[in-house]
Amino acid sequence: MNFDKPIDMARATHYGNNCYEVYSKKLKRIVRLFSSLEYTNFLTLEINPSVISFVSNLNLGFDQ
Repeated sequence: MNFDKPIDMARATHYGNNCYEVYSKKLKRIVRLFSSLEYTNFLTLEINPSVISFVSNLNLGFDQ
């Protein structure tokens, strides 16, 4: 599987009522987050020096 590209999701989905677009230094791109919980998790991953990279908006097929 190639995790270089996030799954593009519309803002008006069931994932949350907030929308944050932030730049990730680790991913070197803009990340779209749909809830305060996702934003908090993003910050935790970004500031943790032991985390080198992570995957955002991964579609595992559970919503289908």
